[in-house]
Amino acid sequence: VDSESPDGGSFTYAAAGSYRASLLISAGNCPARIEKTVFVEALPQPTLDSIIPICEDEETTLDPGVFASYEWSDGSTNSTLLIREAGNYSVTVTNEAGCTATAQSIVSIEQEVSSSYSYVIQPGDFSTIIDFENITPNATSYLWDFGDGNTSTEAAPSHEYVDIDPFFGSVFNVCLTAFNSCSSEQYCELI
Repeated sequence: VDSESPDGGSFTYAAAGSYRASLLISAGNCPARIEKTVFVEALPQPTLDSIIPICEDEETTLDPGVFASYEWSDGSTNSTLLIREAGNYSVTVTNEAGCTATAQSIVSIEQEVSSSYSYVIQPGDFSTIIDFENITPNATSYLWDFGDGNTSTEAAPSHEYVDIDPFFGSVFNVCLTAFNSCSSEQYCELI
């Protein structure tokens, strides 16, 4: 160890690859040089989805890829982790060169949908517009069947009914089917 490099001399390379390194040692007027090719290993890159929704009473397996070793946030060291509960999970992986990296996932439990709606009728002379309010929790997509041959995938559509008999009225069976990745449910009401 000399006075110019008291830590023994070190250098950090920005990327993996082969590099030619040289060390110059001098004692007075007598320099000595050592040259060597060094290979800097790439960091492992574990892959986990950042957010993973699972259905109630179901499970999923976290699999970060193939590495030399694994250490999960629960202390296990298997290559995969079986998940049955919501929570934050992480894994630190080590490749053959001893380099480490960490990845994490947030697992959430997705609730089943419970389809329902309300509506407001706006009568007119020869048509009626109905504004539908979707009050379905936990849904991610929708299919409305207005009972007159028309449909919509909007969350809260308005629909115009034409040729409604103003004296005897008309009845339409309006159905909302709500979906998420775990379930679907249909709710129908005569309007």
